[in-house]
Amino acid sequence: MLRVSDALRVLLQNQTVVGNDWLPPTKIRSLYLNDPAAIWLEHHGAAHGFAPETLSYAFIDFLAEKGHQFELAWLQRVAPNAVQVCVEPYEGREAHRVAQTLDLIEARTPVIAQPALWWPAERIFGTPDLIVLSSWFRQQYPELAHLVGETEHYLVLDLKFSSNLEKREKAADLSCYSAQTRMYSYMLGQIQGIMPQHAFLITRDRLHNPISIPIEAQLGQPLDADIRQNCERYFEIVRDGGQYLPWNDPIVQLNPNVNDERWGKARAQIRQRQPGGEMLRLWNIGAAAQQKLVKAGITSLSSLMNAASQSLPKGVMKYPDPMKAIMQANHTGLAQRAQGIAPTTRPYEFFVDFEFFSNLNVNFEQQWPTLQGTPMIFMIGIGWLANGEWHYHECIAEREDHLAEQAILAEFIAVLQAQTNQQLDQAVLYHWHNAEPVECRHAAARHQLPSDHLLLNLPWFDLKNVLVDNACAVPGAWDYSLKSIAKALAALDAQYDPAWPSDLADGSQAQLVGWYAYRQPNPRTSAEMQLLSRYLEADCRATWKILAWLRADD
Repeated sequence: MLRVSDALRVLLQNQTVVGNDWLPPTKIRSLYLNDPAAIWLEHHGAAHGFAPETLSYAFIDFLAEKGHQFELAWLQRVAPNAVQVCVEPYEGREAHRVAQTLDLIEARTPVIAQPALWWPAERIFGTPDLIVLSSWFRQQYPELAHLVGETEHYLVLDLKFSSNLEKREKAADLSCYSAQTRMYSYMLGQIQGIMPQHAFLITRDRLHNPISIPIEAQLGQPLDADIRQNCERYFEIVRDGGQYLPWNDPIVQLNPNVNDERWGKARAQIRQRQPGGEMLRLWNIGAAAQQKLVKAGITSLSSLMNAASQSLPKGVMKYPDPMKAIMQANHTGLAQRAQGIAPTTRPYEFFVDFEFFSNLNVNFEQQWPTLQGTPMIFMIGIGWLANGEWHYHECIAEREDHLAEQAILAEFIAVLQAQTNQQLDQAVLYHWHNAEPVECRHAAARHQLPSDHLLLNLPWFDLKNVLVDNACAVPGAWDYSLKSIAKALAALDAQYDPAWPSDLADGSQAQLVGWYAYRQPNPRTSAEMQLLSRYLEADCRATWKILAWLRADD
C-alpha cells in the first residue's frame, strides 16, 4: 500500500474547500502565453467599462466538447476500468474529493481519472486528467518505461485534443501544458512521497508515444521557480491590477496574438488605446519585428510613421512600399491607389469564395485511432454581374462527408461552364488570398483527380496581390485581409459596402457554424446555414466591390 501525506489527511478533516488564496494551474495559463491582460480583464475590466461577450457560437466551447470526447474515447479503449473522482470541475475544490483520491492512491488503483489534488504548503490545487501507477504505464508504453523508474508510484497523464505540439508554432501551447503537468506532478509527488521523474501528454497524434515532460521538482522543496513566479504575478494582478492599464503598463500588457473570443471587443478597444498606436496592427509587423523596433527606440505606430527609413532596423519592413502606403493612408485619411492597375476586363468574371472545414471535427467512434476528421469544402459562393445586376449562386454540401464534397465540386464546375457557354478560357475567377486554389488542390488530392482535371486548371486571379504589388491602401485598414479592406472602403464610400452580417466574426467562426449546421436534421435549410449563406455572399460581393474601386476613374 502506498502511504499518502498524513499532514494532508489532517487538513482535510478541518477544511471543507480550498481558500480563495489557493490557485489551480489553469489560472496562470495566460501568463505562459505572455497575456496578463486576460487576468486584468477578468478582475478589473468591469471597472474600466469592459465586459465579456455572450457568443452564440464560441470556438472555445467546441474545442472543450471535442476535448471531453477525446478523453472519453481514450478511456473507453485504453483504460475502461479507470475510477473517476471528479465529474464537474468545481469538485476539485472539495476536501471529500481529495480524501477519495487519497483512498484510491493507497489502494493502488491502476488508473484514477479526474483526481482531486491539493498541496497546502503552496496553496495550489487541481484535477489532472489522469494519474496512473508506474507499473500500469510501463505495461501500456514499454518503449517509455525507462522514463518512470522501477519504484512503484503514480504519475500524471494529461489528454490534449491537439497535435504538432513539438513544432515551433505550438511552443506557447506546449509551455502551458508543461506548466500544468509540472504543477500536478509536484502536488502528486508531495502527496505520495515519491516525485515522478516525468509526466506525459497524450495528444491526437501521439496516442501511442506520449510527449514526456521532465519533472525537476524535489520533495520538500518549493515549486519550480517559473511556476512560483507566475503564481505571485497572478495574485499581484488580482490584488493591485486596478491601478494598471493594459495600454500603458507592461505588468498587464495584452498579447495581440492570443485569440480570446469572450473578450474580443474589449481587446480590440485596448489595442486602439495604446498611445501612438500599436505597431502590431500594421501588416507584416510581428513580435520579432516589434522587439527590434523597440530596441531602436521606436515604440508606437506614430513613431514608426515618423522614423526615417535609414533609422529602421534591418528586415522589419519586409514589404516597404505597401507598408508605407498603409501608414500614409491612415495618417492622411486618403486612399492610396495608382491608376491603370486594375485587371483587364474579361468576357466572364466571377467572384468566388469557399467555406471549408479543417480536421478538428473528429468522429471518435468511427475514426479511432487515426482521428483524421473530415477536412472538406462544404460551401462555394459564386457571384457575377449580368446586365449590370448582381447574381449569386451557392453550392452547399448535403452532408459532412467527401462524397458530398465531390458533388458540390461537380456543381461548381457545371455552373461555371453554363454561365460561360463552355468557354472557361474566356473567364476569370476573382478570389482573395490563396485559400480557394489551395483548397481545390487539397480536394483534388482527396478525390485522386488527374492533373488535367478542370478543377486543377481554373483561371484563378488573386485580387489581393493587385493591392499589395501596387502599394494600394485604404484609411482604416491596417492590413490586407478582405474584411479590413472592404470595411474600410465602405466607410470611405457607402457604394462599396458589401453588407456583411454582424453575427459572424471571421472565417474560423464560419467553420464552427458549419459544423453546427450539419448537426441539424436538414443542414442546408438550417438557421446556421442561412447565416453562412449571407456571410458567404457578402465575401463574394466584397471582392467585386474592391475590383469596382480599383477600376473607378480608370
